[in-house]
Amino acid sequence: MEISDMVKAIHIAIGNEKGACKRYLKFAKKTKDEKGRLVLLNLALDEIGHLEKLEKHLYALLEGKPWVLPKTDEAEPAVVDAGEANVDLLNLNIEDLDDLKALEVALEYEILANKFYLRQAEKAEEGELKSLFLSLAKEEENHKKIIQAEIDAISQNGFWFDYQEFSVEME
Repeated sequence: MEISDMVKAIHIAIGNEKGACKRYLKFAKKTKDEKGRLVLLNLALDEIGHLEKLEKHLYALLEGKPWVLPKTDEAEPAVVDAGEANVDLLNLNIEDLDDLKALEVALEYEILANKFYLRQAEKAEEGELKSLFLSLAKEEENHKKIIQAEIDAISQNGFWFDYQEFSVEME
């Protein structure tokens, strides 16, 4: 993978992580249950951790490079691929979501994020970038498990599963 391709992949990933953080914060704001809100806020913080890892790698990759890159906001998010999702993510109105539906949407985004990072890891050569993408894929998989536990808890008895008091981030 050439440096320009690595930079593009990282920029797309940064944009995706920003979008995930914003979604979790919006879902948390709308969620009525306090424990559910805490889970969503914790996930938003984890996404910020992903963002920081990506930025650190990007800065290391670009050190000493004289060329200018497009801003992260200009990179088209690759995670939102309506063909892969079980929910219509592109025409989603957050105001229409109840707690369960918000979690189902969050689950879809985590699945797509995991697939995105696995695809990027396949494209990357052995080294730090490949390791970074594989690490982020694993963290998104852990988020998926947390969200699925919450969905299962709501579906079975109408209450949120106990709040996860630790981060799944690997520091």
